[in-house]
Amino acid sequence: MATEAISQRVEAGRRALWDPSGSRPTTGGVASVLIGSLLSPWMLGLPQLTTSSPEYAFKHDLLPRVPSSQKPLLVVDVGANTGQFAISIAEAGHRGLSFEPSPTTCALLRRRIQKLKEKGVGVVNNSVRCAAVGAKRGVVQLAEETSSSASFSVRAKAKGRGGLVRVPVVRLDDEIAPSEQNFILKTDTQGFEMQVLQGAQQLLARRAARLLMVELSNGMLKGQGSSPLELMRWVAAHGYDCTHIRFFAARQAGA
Repeated sequence: MATEAISQRVEAGRRALWDPSGSRPTTGGVASVLIGSLLSPWMLGLPQLTTSSPEYAFKHDLLPRVPSSQKPLLVVDVGANTGQFAISIAEAGHRGLSFEPSPTTCALLRRRIQKLKEKGVGVVNNSVRCAAVGAKRGVVQLAEETSSSASFSVRAKAKGRGGLVRVPVVRLDDEIAPSEQNFILKTDTQGFEMQVLQGAQQLLARRAARLLMVELSNGMLKGQGSSPLELMRWVAAHGYDCTHIRFFAARQAGA
């Protein structure tokens, strides 16, 4: 493909991603006509996604290309961990709303965000909420592993040297103001991605989230009663097109 044609396709993808008048998030007329319901990274305006990790592409490719008309952009980071995405959001001057259920990890993330603010970085509103996100409001019991502040699981009993903690569960439909439009929603929640999205049905129904970044772990999703296929069908039923899938697997010894 000629360089000019590639540039035109990338630019069309960027306009389709951020145009609030588009009928389907992440698409637009050009994209839907050319390749239907499955969009390539070229049409998303981010060809770098084919070779870089999600964290790298988010920081170096996606955030720098947010149009000035959309700044500061709201990025909702569910399963924020120690800030792999949250720190990039703050450094880029966007608004971040991060959710992390592990109390230990959440406290660490808050300290990291506070240090950035003290340095004059991330002065735009960036908040961290120590809560799980799900389909229903309530309380969940988590088992934290003392060997890793970022490690937790939902259990009835603690294993090893970790302890059980009770954390609140919130719904994104309750946490995000109805006035918010065209934000990015990222969820990496150890198999609870379906529940996170089910708790955001009102937001998705009005196309408030312009771009979804969702982890699809077959084993983790099945462990929580779902599957990658079910999740993708559910997202498609709410008017979203799949733009790109990256596959990651454990390296074999000696590979």
